[in-house]
Amino acid sequence: MIRDRLEDARRPAIVAFALFATYLVVSTAPVAAASSGDLAVGSSHTTASDFNDATELTNVSVEGSGTSASVALEGQLNQTVDGFEDGDLSEYTQTTGDTVQSSMVWSGDYAVEMDPSVDEDLVSTSGLPKYPSAGDTISFRTYHDGSGGGWAFNFGKDSNNYYRVRHGYTVQDIRIIKVVNGTSTTLRDKDIGTPSGEWVRGKIEWGENGELNYTVYDEAGNVVASLSATDSNETVKSGGIMMEAWKHNAQYFDAIDLNGEKSSGTYISQPHDVGNAKKAWADLTLQNASATVTIQAYDSSTSSWTDVESSTYSSTGNYTLDLGNTSYEMWRTKVVFDDEPAGTVAEIHDEGVWFQPRAPSIDGAEAAPSGGSDTNNEDVTLSVPISDSDFSTPQGDSVTVDVYLDGEIVDTQTITSNQTVSTTVTELEDGNHTWHVETTDEYGEATTSSTWNFTVNHYAADVDNSSASPDGSTSRYANETISIDVSDRDFAEPSGDEVKVDLVLDGAVAGSKNVTKNGTVTFDVGPLEDGNHTWHVEMTDEYGLTSESDSFTWEIDHYEPTVNSSSMSPEDGAKLTSKDVTLSVNVSDRDFQLDGDTVTAEFVVDSEVVGTDTLSANGTASTTITDVGGGNHSWYVRVYDEYGSGNSSNPDATSANKTYLVPSTLYIRPVNQPKELINGTNVTVTGRFFSGELVFERSTENGKLNLTDLPVDRTYVLVLEADGHNRRTVIITSLYEQDSVYLLNDSKTAYYTEFVLNDLTGEFSGSNERAKLYIERAVNTSSGLEWVTVSGDFFGAEGRFEATLEKDRRYRIRIVGEHNSSRVLGAYTATRKGTVTLNVGQVSWKVEDNTQAIRHSAAYIDLTDGNEEPNGVVHFQYHDPTQNTSKLRVIIHAANNSSNEIMNSTYTEGYGTFSLNKTVSGNLTETDWEVTWYAYNSSNTVIESSNDLADGKRYVIENPIGPKWTPVILTCLFLFVGMLFGGRLSSIGSLAVTGVAAVMWWLGWYTASGGVVVFAGLVAVAMAVGGGGRR
Repeated sequence: MIRDRLEDARRPAIVAFALFATYLVVSTAPVAAASSGDLAVGSSHTTASDFNDATELTNVSVEGSGTSASVALEGQLNQTVDGFEDGDLSEYTQTTGDTVQSSMVWSGDYAVEMDPSVDEDLVSTSGLPKYPSAGDTISFRTYHDGSGGGWAFNFGKDSNNYYRVRHGYTVQDIRIIKVVNGTSTTLRDKDIGTPSGEWVRGKIEWGENGELNYTVYDEAGNVVASLSATDSNETVKSGGIMMEAWKHNAQYFDAIDLNGEKSSGTYISQPHDVGNAKKAWADLTLQNASATVTIQAYDSSTSSWTDVESSTYSSTGNYTLDLGNTSYEMWRTKVVFDDEPAGTVAEIHDEGVWFQPRAPSIDGAEAAPSGGSDTNNEDVTLSVPISDSDFSTPQGDSVTVDVYLDGEIVDTQTITSNQTVSTTVTELEDGNHTWHVETTDEYGEATTSSTWNFTVNHYAADVDNSSASPDGSTSRYANETISIDVSDRDFAEPSGDEVKVDLVLDGAVAGSKNVTKNGTVTFDVGPLEDGNHTWHVEMTDEYGLTSESDSFTWEIDHYEPTVNSSSMSPEDGAKLTSKDVTLSVNVSDRDFQLDGDTVTAEFVVDSEVVGTDTLSANGTASTTITDVGGGNHSWYVRVYDEYGSGNSSNPDATSANKTYLVPSTLYIRPVNQPKELINGTNVTVTGRFFSGELVFERSTENGKLNLTDLPVDRTYVLVLEADGHNRRTVIITSLYEQDSVYLLNDSKTAYYTEFVLNDLTGEFSGSNERAKLYIERAVNTSSGLEWVTVSGDFFGAEGRFEATLEKDRRYRIRIVGEHNSSRVLGAYTATRKGTVTLNVGQVSWKVEDNTQAIRHSAAYIDLTDGNEEPNGVVHFQYHDPTQNTSKLRVIIHAANNSSNEIMNSTYTEGYGTFSLNKTVSGNLTETDWEVTWYAYNSSNTVIESSNDLADGKRYVIENPIGPKWTPVILTCLFLFVGMLFGGRLSSIGSLAVTGVAAVMWWLGWYTASGGVVVFAGLVAVAMAVGGGGRR
């Protein structure tokens, strides 16, 4: 942008505009005072970005950057060769008669007049600011009065070389001439006349390769003539200028420029969105140019732009246009620069629209709180509607709202639309408070509201005395619920309240509660003595306000019965071990000792009354239920006495609700994870009674088998089959005793084992098919480590049972007879497959013996067969004819070392007759074993104990006769041997009979005690030595 050379000429205008702009604060401040008063800038375009976004830029360009940018008429880089504005011809030679005058000029103040009396040339080759050269466009203005002769303009001149454009008026023609060393050559000519009596413009486009294009315009800007030529020799490249005139009356030249053609230019701004617009402005720089500024508004009804105000300016200035009172809200500035000769400057630096801002409005009628109103809330919301007409205008507005409470700012908010401004102030003190708001918009318009006031009050808690209970009544209950309705108006306020309520009973605080809402406050008191009692409540809220209720009395006469829920039996969640259950609870009543009373207790199971009991003294009420159904059962006890309602519909007391469980589910578990269930695998279970009839066949996939519809106290033989597990036969005495069965995963190494019963007692075999075999394994259940049945069945007629047992696992073998006589045969470890013989030794006394003495014995039985590893059993048997034994503890240890134990077990099933076999093998068969045992009664008191040596390490050969005929045959044998020795040989015969008996005892066929055999032998020897048998 060429502005330096205009600086001096424009400085007064720039200074004036700067002062004016400072006053208006147009360039940067959002609020400006317009020339007419307090208008504000609604929109302005002041930057290169604004100008580049213009709606139209025709023959104008954006020059500069940021806020230093302007829009200028194109060709702004032209330079003046001479406009004769210095008022002299000091830069020229051959000036005789030529003068600078001011009466006939094209632009500016001066132009040169050629002397009509002489035909001289006006030449300048130095002194002017610029001279033409190839590549320039030369523009000049000339005036000829039409009196004849002609004129010429020469350029690129040195002493003898130059180009020349010549106009003839006597002979109407125009020529382009080349002069070299004083010799002229016409390069192009045209027979055409040139206008006279007006300023004509000549434009020469001098190409860098010798091109010469010459155009002539009349004063109106119309093309009169044009010629073109080319100088192939390019003799002339640059030089001075020369003007000629001949045979004329008047000839003038003015405004000689280089690159000086300017066409008309148009700038139309991007729209200004401004409502309530009043004025517009445009900051212009004009020299030798004019600009027409038009303010246009968009008419939405016609969807077109209409001119509102227009004015033409020809000098530099910041111009204001009045827009009147229009309702348009979209504006634009249109500037048209005129077509001027070289040397003009036409620029626009900024433009925009002013509007009349309006102050914010405060609706005091809607302010809250106001008018001295009361509030019981220490947290108060201050609110007031605020509006601004400028919010709805395109330029918008923002209003800053300062809220003052008691003279201090408590909040500041900025809003851009009509709204209610609110803020909450907290924890205000009781008393009067004042508040107001002050608003300021972005254009500097300000408003202050009236001052409003309000009062903060709080309230003490209140009670409804009519709701008090008890009041004036007589009660028969030692425990009482005291109640009264409490309210506080502060509860409903946003900040709320908290009230502490103290119960004062018989002059002392008996309880406290904190409440935060209106309602009934209750206190449970007691047990209290008979007689009159007085009570009231005292209240204190969080604001320190206190209050209290009236005083109330009531009388206690007689006492209600009480139920001790902790004494209820069975305990909550108990699992029954019998189909019969006795329900009991402790009941007491102070009236029993005072006035006498009768208390009825009703036992309710699963919502049905199953039994009642009546008490006249403190004690235990109970009832027994038989044949209880399976599943969970819920029960409680309700009681009433003769002073109360006298019926169960309104009991005086009710116990807690408790449950007991009658087994009804069979759980199927992996034996190696006994606390888990076999879940996700189908298990088929077949169940039979002893008689063999099929009871059920069911399947489950969750490890739980529902047996609710089956008797739970019967003995079942269950056959279980499951994928991935060994088939199992399990005997379950009843679900009361064991409600889980255990399967062995077939991934475990296991041995097929056949158990064969060898019953030496006759109690578990023969015609007795009800003998049951229990194979037990110690597993870690939810109750801890315990022996559980993992396999078993009725032995039946064959006395055989097959099982698959996990390798190297220790099992306990137990056999139970028809009359529940039980014998633990000892431990068995599955180390190999094959047949295992279970030997049950015969008791050495007759159970039907009339004596009431406890019988017991211990013995060792060698079971080694052929070349197999030595093995045998330590056999122990016990008989209590009084049936007082409830527990046996049996310890088997080395005879000479009590710490060397192979068994230490306690049996708690209750015993009349008991026997067990403890298996020993290998080197253990060479040890003398002793059985130490303790018998306990139901009070856990030792009633008998002993140490029995397990003597008689004899070999037992299988008896081919059988237990039934063996006593008969042996008796005959003993008589026969005795008969062989008569007379003097009788003493020898006694030794012979004793010897035969000893052999039979050693073989295990004769069941007499080893001590008896030894005693008989000693008697026989004594008789033989003493001569027995002699007469």
